[in-house]
Amino acid sequence: MAKHLPKILIAAVLVTISLASPVQAADAPEPEYNFFTANRGGIFKTTNQGDTFTHQVKIQGNSKRNLSKAKVLALKIDPFDDKTVYLLTKNIGLWVSHNSASSWQQLKTGKINDLAFDHQAKGHLYIIAEKQILESSDAGRTWKIIFLEPRNRKLSALATNYQNSAGLLTANRQGDIFRTDNSGKSWQKIVTLKTNNLNGLMSNPNDFSEVYVTTERDGIFKTTSRGATWIRLDNLKKYKGSDDLGEFKFNPSVPSHLFLASKYGLLKSVDSGLSWEPVNLLTAPGKNKIYRLAFDSTDEKIIYYATRTLFCRSLDSGTNWNCHQLPTKQKTSDLEINPQNSDIIYLGVSST
Repeated sequence: MAKHLPKILIAAVLVTISLASPVQAADAPEPEYNFFTANRGGIFKTTNQGDTFTHQVKIQGNSKRNLSKAKVLALKIDPFDDKTVYLLTKNIGLWVSHNSASSWQQLKTGKINDLAFDHQAKGHLYIIAEKQILESSDAGRTWKIIFLEPRNRKLSALATNYQNSAGLLTANRQGDIFRTDNSGKSWQKIVTLKTNNLNGLMSNPNDFSEVYVTTERDGIFKTTSRGATWIRLDNLKKYKGSDDLGEFKFNPSVPSHLFLASKYGLLKSVDSGLSWEPVNLLTAPGKNKIYRLAFDSTDEKIIYYATRTLFCRSLDSGTNWNCHQLPTKQKTSDLEINPQNSDIIYLGVSST
């Protein structure tokens, strides 16, 4: 009898959801849950630091379709309005929510590889659409092309100058990095790094001469000279699996503080990558790849990460962890904390 109990419990949970659904208001989010569900995709949201999640996939003005099949690449929170969230996908284009992910509307079709904000002007943003960069000055209503990749290669990353709207960097997966200092009127290639899997650019908010480049398997590169010279952060090599990158982030409030999620686990640097220290986890190094991480920029003791199956939270820099199963079987593709309320976290997932 006992061996049939899990099936009964699962069935009971599913029945509860199916009976509750018809009596919900049309605009209400789906019920909160923190157990493994069917293969739901798209966007999830927690307002209690990950104890429970809601599935936030409603399309504004469309009751017949939703975003549960979205293959999420990234979520970007508007620096001028924390209720505005942009959704980048592999399969259904660019979407935006102006109500903290309660509903979404489409801005553009096609695959959107990256999005970067102008931190000096509200509504001014840039996106990568395959082999070109598009600029919008009206929060995505209209677009114009400001860059075409000269060798017809797909672009993979964007970074803006936080202090000067005219500055912008972009790169392709083959390691070519391009810069403009005049809002895209002209561009120059500043370097070709030794990689075929470049996937990220991050500029120091206080100093555009300092830029980090991430790759999927070839480590992390850094310049402090506007791209004139580059180094690889080879001090990471002693942490086996750290080159199998999940995510790399810096604290925008303290840019010298860096976090790295990888096959090794979690690492932190407080000196711009000169040295690294492991963050204590529940599992031994190398046992579980960490795909995405997030942290409270005003209190770095609060850290979140996602593995293939778990969402974990620490409130004390990794001394203690509280882990829950993810609300989906799909792989986490992004974790983003609301900068005004760190209890609110957005989780993007993708089936591939």
